[in-house]
Amino acid sequence: MVNAGIGDSDSLVTDEHAGVLVLKFDAEEYARAATEILDLAGQPEIRRRMRGVAAKLFDVRRVGVERYARLYERVFRS
Repeated sequence: MVNAGIGDSDSLVTDEHAGVLVLKFDAEEYARAATEILDLAGQPEIRRRMRGVAAKLFDVRRVGVERYARLYERVFRS
């Protein structure tokens, strides 16, 4: 559960169906988000699916090294 508008969290949640976005800071929205996260947590394959999403997007060896290398190249060229 993350609040909307933080980095690329919106796309992570919406594109990967990997969580719930909190759109407003009020009791009704928190209740909605809590209900959605409980529904998500009750899905039979949720742990396997979330692990797959994390590996696809955040694995240091497959994703991180390449991203950091590109970042360092841009920084050192400046």
